[in-house]
Parts: sequence; C-alpha cells; structure tokens
Amino acid sequence: MATLLLAVTGSIAVYKVADLASKLTQAGHDVRVVMSQAAQQLVQPSTFLNVTGNKVFTDLWDPDGQTQHIALTDEADLAILAPATANSIAKLALGLGDDMVSTTLLALGSPLLVCPAMNTRMWRNPAVQHNLATLRARGAHVLAPGSGNLACGHVGPGRLAEPVEIAAEIERLLAEGAPPVVDEWGEGEDPLLPRLLGEWQLEGEVRGHPLRQRVSGSALYAGRFLRLTYHPSETPGLDGRPYAAEATLGYDAQAGRYVMQLVDVFGAGPAAVVGFGEREGSELCFRFAYSTGEFETRFRWLPEEQGWDLSLTSQDGEGAWVPFATKRLRR
Repeated sequence: MATLLLAVTGSIAVYKVADLASKLTQAGHDVRVVMSQAAQQLVQPSTFLNVTGNKVFTDLWDPDGQTQHIALTDEADLAILAPATANSIAKLALGLGDDMVSTTLLALGSPLLVCPAMNTRMWRNPAVQHNLATLRARGAHVLAPGSGNLACGHVGPGRLAEPVEIAAEIERLLAEGAPPVVDEWGEGEDPLLPRLLGEWQLEGEVRGHPLRQRVSGSALYAGRFLRLTYHPSETPGLDGRPYAAEATLGYDAQAGRYVMQLVDVFGAGPAAVVGFGEREGSELCFRFAYSTGEFETRFRWLPEEQGWDLSLTSQDGEGAWVPFATKRLRR
C-alpha cells in the first residue's frame, strides 16, 4: 500500500474529503493530512486524525511543522490536493508558499493529483483555467469537477468529484506509476499546443448529427507532447453509440513537423491512425491517410474567445474535399 499526502483547503466540499480519507485508510493506505486555515473553519483537524490515525499538520510554526513539511513530501508516493480551491491552485501555479499546505506542496517530489471544487463562474474564469494549464504542463493530474447543484445555489460544473471517483483515480495513478511533477513549457516552446491544456466542453456536429462531450488536455514528456482525451460523448455518434477518442500530438523536432496519433472508438471497435501537420499562424493542420482517402483536421485558436474551433474534412470517392465535422472547444 502507498503513503498518500492529502492537502486539504477551504471549500465546503471538505466534508467529502474526510470521507475520502476514511476510504483510503480502509483500503490500507497510510494517509498523511495537511490542512489550510480556511479548511479548519469547516472541518476540525480531529476529524482527519480519527479517520486516518495520523497527526494532522496545520501550522508551519508548530514545533513539529517547521521541518515536517519536508519529511511529509519525502515519504509520499502520491499527493492529492482536495478540495482544490481557486486560491490554492493559484498559489501552486505561482510558486507561493505562505502556509502549511502551499509550502508542503512546493517541496513535493512525487506525482500530484488536483481535485478542483468551486463556483461555476470561478471554474470557467480564464485565470483559473490558465493556472490549471500551468499545473498540467508541469505534470500534475487534474480530476475535473462534476456538474450539478452547488452549495452557492448555482447549477453547473464545479462540484468536487465524488470520493469513490477520486479514490479510483488515485489507484489508477499508483498502478501506472505516474511520473512526478516536472517543469512547465519552457521559453521558446510551441506557441499553440499549451493552449490545448485543461478541461474543455466540446460542442458541434458530425455530418449533421449533434455532438457534445468533455475533452481533457494534459502534458506528456515534460510538456513536449500533449494528450487530448475525448471522454465518451453525451450524444450518440453516427453509429448510435457514444463516441470516445484519445489523441497524442506534438512537434517532432528531428523531422521538423507536427505529428498526431489518433485512437478512436467508432462502429465495430477502436482504430488508430497517425497524421502529420504544420502550423499556419494560429492554426494547426493535420492530414491522415485512410484506406478511403485523406482526412484533414484543423485546430484554430481564437484568442478573443480563449477557445478553439475545429474543422474536419474528408475526401470522397472522387478525391474532392467535403465537410465532415465542425466542433468548438470552450471552457
């Protein structure tokens, strides 16, 4: 079993994290907890002490806390920031360390899972999404919040993922041996690819059929490549089933071109194809060779909307290019 560092910050969803700590402890993990002052306004440290059996650290100036934040990170196999408030996400993205939680996470050398929880408008705020993109580019894993009724009375995305979902993601990361947090996209790196990082809502149509699904962009190999996960669609695909896909894309410096591998599930089963592309201003254009002809995918960045428009065209039997799909990625 693993040693898990659970960093708890001040969202009303903190009550779910007490349940999460209990479930992880019952599963055999050694759960160490650090709490922010705001989190303690909602749940007492004694709650976590009782469900984990371990001392809870809350104050850097506690005699044990002054060096304990280093010891905690030395021993952690995985760290979880939950609930991750907009404030705690911003601190981590900017490298601020002014309390037990932020200072401990700055010393982290193990993988990090971030579980956001906040109001819908806060979640969609470009500043929050930019900070999450920064964390992803450094190698952090982000478990997108759920959508539904929020404590503030609003309805929409922002609700902390359920404890069973977070626990499942923790087990997945432990099983896969997730790499530790790494440096972000460096100076002079690709100007467009990092803008695909983060959580997106995709809407559009494929041959006249509506398509809605969630898309997650995460960094690979110290931010040199990007993974786009197209989660199972909310609307049925052309074959009547949910559409899902995963794409890996980046810039092949040796070949001097962009490359994209697409694996999707459509019809009878999964299919994989590799395409090559180039950047044209604010667009990335990829071409794929299918047995039925070529297929082109264009990603166009819209700075004024901080979003993407995607257009897909294919060749018909006579070699003419015809529209296949149009899609929009928005926060």
